[in-house]
Amino acid sequence: MNSGATSSDISVLIVMGVSGSGKSTIAAMLAQRLHWIYEDADWFHPKSNIEKMHHGEPLNDEDRWPWLQAIADWIDATRRDGGHGIVACSALKRAYRDILIGNRHDVRLVFLKGDRDLVARRIAARADHFMPPALLDTQFESLEEPQPDEWPIVVSIGDPVMMDAPPSEITNERLPSSTGVAPDSDAKTIRRLLIFFALVYVVEGLGQIVGLISQPLNYYLKEVHGWTPVQVTAFVTVFNLPWIIKPLYGLVSDFVPLFGYRRKSYLIIANIAAIVGYVWVTQINAPGDLVVALMLTAYAMAISSTLCGAVLVENGQRLKESGTFVNQQWLWFNIAAMIAAILGGQLVQHLAPGDALHAAAAIIAIAPLAVVAGTIFLVPEKKTRADLKGMKNTLRGLLTAFHRRELWIVAAFIFLYYFSPGLSTPLYYHMTDDLRFSQGYIGVLGSIAAAGWVFGALLYRRFFETLTLRNLLNLSIAFGTLTGLAYLLFWNETAAAIISFCAGFSAMLTTVATLTLAADYCPPRAEGFSFAVLMSIINLANTLADNIGSFLYTHAFNRALPPLVLISAAFTAFAFVLVPLLRLGDKRQGEPMEMAQTKMG
Repeated sequence: MNSGATSSDISVLIVMGVSGSGKSTIAAMLAQRLHWIYEDADWFHPKSNIEKMHHGEPLNDEDRWPWLQAIADWIDATRRDGGHGIVACSALKRAYRDILIGNRHDVRLVFLKGDRDLVARRIAARADHFMPPALLDTQFESLEEPQPDEWPIVVSIGDPVMMDAPPSEITNERLPSSTGVAPDSDAKTIRRLLIFFALVYVVEGLGQIVGLISQPLNYYLKEVHGWTPVQVTAFVTVFNLPWIIKPLYGLVSDFVPLFGYRRKSYLIIANIAAIVGYVWVTQINAPGDLVVALMLTAYAMAISSTLCGAVLVENGQRLKESGTFVNQQWLWFNIAAMIAAILGGQLVQHLAPGDALHAAAAIIAIAPLAVVAGTIFLVPEKKTRADLKGMKNTLRGLLTAFHRRELWIVAAFIFLYYFSPGLSTPLYYHMTDDLRFSQGYIGVLGSIAAAGWVFGALLYRRFFETLTLRNLLNLSIAFGTLTGLAYLLFWNETAAAIISFCAGFSAMLTTVATLTLAADYCPPRAEGFSFAVLMSIINLANTLADNIGSFLYTHAFNRALPPLVLISAAFTAFAFVLVPLLRLGDKRQGEPMEMAQTKMG
């Protein structure tokens, strides 16, 4: 057994105790404060074990041996890579701890000790924990408290100040200082990441199919080829495919480092591909050729967005800044969108349709160079290598996480929230054909909507950042419903400007609330994949909603906008009914799901 590792030698801490003792809470808090990798032993359970526990059947040792060995494999992989980690694990028997610790002198045990009555009260308060309170007696009967020769760090869970104590007080000794990013460097890391997110999302605001090229492309297809709203929407929908399959990019980057990096190498290659794609667009005119070239840019932007999302989740959970990072991304996305809307409108107003399209592509082609530079100098990523055992353990944890009811509820909520028949393409035709707005003014309206978003993002830091996630979601739904109904008053240029500004503000609240929700629910060590899954659900919902909206506008409502506005607002309001199903309680923005749930339990 461990012969008493000195604090500077510790690589992995095992936080142990019976179910309900607070293992996950303490382990997650320590991992957050020390910037270590956090794992929960429950994530390593095979499906057969989870099913037994759901049915109230206690596990036997034959069930536990492969589970314990999987955790031990993760411990060895962490030590081998020179990393630091914390795992929350019951480890009730000495034989179990022998597998996890054995002769690993850099692995230390933290024992959370408490009496049965206190633990029983905690168990009874839990809503979604898959260890029924009825098994508590079995837990205490099985518990073999660590002996002095195991060198445990014993912590009483009855201590009322334990939850707020710094790590050094919880462990009653100095923990290693070489634990990754030192606390006093957090501010510097956050500043660098904020600059990086600004660069990436300025490029996305310009380079996505809804960016600078959007109005020139729509105008080109409408005027040169005589396409209808349904045809234009269908053409643009093709470029949503790369965004719907974003989980694939996240999965590859999570598990297969390229040139030693899981994020940086892919980001650089993706943005070089975007440059190539937009240069290609400047040389072609046929819709068939445009599909191929623009599809290359769509894949490049989707991959870049996925990798940026993974960087956000990894660092947002570690630094508890998910909401701040999401707000920063979309603040700069909409600053870029303001510029893109005005510039796109002016290109269409003053150039021939084909020339406007080519000019927009040429401008966009320069922008990804900023992301290449930002990736090299601003992203804090250490070199790593592919680890088959690590991949296996991470996949097991990911599969376990996806068996959880909460993640599916979040996914369903996000889909239904975003699935409201879209107004985008119908509104463009309404402004062009019915209201006779100039193309230049349509571009100005886009910039006004982006200005509303920027205004909301600036207010977020002062008024919305401290709201609980539940309150922020409800506020976003209220604003979204009212703004949607306001399109009934979309009669002239003045009304259009006011409504566009309000729509931008509302969209900011919706995006920050839902993306923060998604980021907080991503399981550790598979951030790119799981965040991309939830983002793909948003993209799928938007794609279906836009096509349904255009179909209804053209074929059901005979190009009348008000019925579509009413249906869209009703779908948004329906999200109010879904918020209680998330069981968010008083969860703060940026607080990882595991920590929030264990605290509520």
